[in-house]
Amino acid sequence: MPTGGKPSHYGDMILFTMPHSRVSFQLSYKIFERPDSARNAEDACYPDLLVPDNVDDRVTGTDTQMEFVKTLIREPI
Repeated sequence: MPTGGKPSHYGDMILFTMPHSRVSFQLSYKIFERPDSARNAEDACYPDLLVPDNVDDRVTGTDTQMEFVKTLIREPI
């Protein structure tokens, strides 16, 4: 599953309230950029390896993705 939101984006907001009008607003003070700027237009970050959920694993309480990670640790690709 892709992540939500664009990979390169503004974030980490500061909340301000004006002292006299009491109007509140937010200001972003940081930009998060992906290392490969040629891919900035992509709509999400996609995983290198997709490990979809399995209905049978859900029923038995098995964490499909964690089991896959354990397999990678034992037998790297």
